[in-house]
Amino acid sequence: LESDRDGSSSWPFELVGDDLGTVVAGAKVQWNDSWSAYAEDSYDAFGERQSLTQSYGVTYTPDERWTIGGGVEVGTVFDNTVDPDTGVKNSDFDRNAFSGTVGYKDDGITARVKGEARFDDSEDDTRDLNSYLLQADVKLQISNDWRALGTLDAVFTDATDAIKDGDYMEGSFGFAYRPENSDRLNAL
Repeated sequence: LESDRDGSSSWPFELVGDDLGTVVAGAKVQWNDSWSAYAEDSYDAFGERQSLTQSYGVTYTPDERWTIGGGVEVGTVFDNTVDPDTGVKNSDFDRNAFSGTVGYKDDGITARVKGEARFDDSEDDTRDLNSYLLQADVKLQISNDWRALGTLDAVFTDATDAIKDGDYMEGSFGFAYRPENSDRLNAL
């Protein structure tokens, strides 16, 4: 739960409010040096948009350099809010998300790419949303003093609500100078 929740006299029995917390329970298991898996339940019962979701994933590490993972999230959001324009209760929706990640780490290079596809589906089609996310970063150690780094974040959405329909992309690229013989200067 959020650490700054209301500490009223009825605490901990009055679990109501404006999305003030979520109860999360899960487990992770390491089968051997190469395989691990996790399962997690997330229950948000304390706000106007209550949800129950389950997440499952697996990570494969074939050697010291590579990491490959995949995950799935399924759940339902129960929205108790009312649309101020129509006066009608907003519809509940189901969420299904699938993700995959690949990571590489070796002397002088670290790279990671993660992709996710998320599908929200409401019974009346007013809350339908398909989102595709891409996140990537790379760090190269060019020499003992110089490093290069770059990141990319992208989100592409297709929604029945024109306000939520859109695309976003941000990237950065830079060099870092960190002399190994002097810790007084660091430049990015």
